[in-house]
Amino acid sequence: MDTKPLPKKLSVRAKILLGIAAIAIIVAALLIVYPDVINESNNNQQIVIDNNNTGNVNTATVQNDINNSNDTNQAAANNQNAAQVVMTNQANTNQIADDSDTNTNQAVNQQIVVTTAITIDDTATQLVPKQTGYCEALAPADWSFVTNAESTGADLFSPDRSQHAGWGISAVYNYMYPDVDSFLTAWLSYAFTGSFESSGFTLGKTQNIYEGFIQRDFTTSTGRKGMIIYKTYNYDDPTMYVVSVYMADTVNKQWESNGALPFSAAISIRCVSQMRPTTSSVNVSTSDPSNSSDNPEVSLSDRWTEAIMGYENVYSPTTGDHYEAPLTSQWDTGPEGAGYYRSLPGGGYEKLERGFGSY
Repeated sequence: MDTKPLPKKLSVRAKILLGIAAIAIIVAALLIVYPDVINESNNNQQIVIDNNNTGNVNTATVQNDINNSNDTNQAAANNQNAAQVVMTNQANTNQIADDSDTNTNQAVNQQIVVTTAITIDDTATQLVPKQTGYCEALAPADWSFVTNAESTGADLFSPDRSQHAGWGISAVYNYMYPDVDSFLTAWLSYAFTGSFESSGFTLGKTQNIYEGFIQRDFTTSTGRKGMIIYKTYNYDDPTMYVVSVYMADTVNKQWESNGALPFSAAISIRCVSQMRPTTSSVNVSTSDPSNSSDNPEVSLSDRWTEAIMGYENVYSPTTGDHYEAPLTSQWDTGPEGAGYYRSLPGGGYEKLERGFGSY
């Protein structure tokens, strides 16, 4: 019986050589079958990342060498950096977009805030200068204005007499009315009720204004209410004193809504009188009611700049026209700053002065 010798065991070196030979055969086969793939892999590749959102081109170059593992790792790192660049640029783009939106919104908001002209044209009541005898005043054109012959009293009335403004001055004997309250109560009771009895007339609390003027409100049993402003003068004769009184009143139901108009008219009354101690020698017929030497009480309207029951007196510095304007007709952002404005006939606006001014 023939016997064949057993094959010898391969050494480790032989196994390695055989493995290398096998790899060489595989590579050769790949070169023959896929030459373009291998050649492209051997070439350096450039990857360009375009951030279309910003409109700018951002680039990151990645070098790949399939034969160099270090280069491969570097390429991976570069790819990661490139991704970070893209993310950063995207975040910047979003921020730019957000900022752009914010700016756009701000621009829109600025466009929405359109200045609307606010004038007194449709809401104010024009007041005209009125003069009779030794007095002058400001009131609506259709109001009547009368004075007495003794130069001690004046009255303004609305056409239906539902509104009234007046002024009066009187010398008072101490023995009859030892204090001004007793005189006012009796005198005003007589004016409204025809009786000196005080049961139909009630005075409110006193409020000091300036230069000795005092303001008080009142009610009557005849269905009227209003306010008075008065000033007291002492004579050299201790047996008497003088009281000058400005009055405004309406029927009860109108006072809160319409009281500002007679209130303003009352303050505007300027009269010359010999009853005041400092003007006892004045010539009533030739004196000027708006001159402080002839009428020291001109300061009442001259200095008055406070709102009156929701209204203010204003006037044009160019024409001298006077108005009673509601507080709601102020233009806070007017062309010459906050204040009251009227429209001009030729276009544009005129800022009005506060107070009573000259008339």
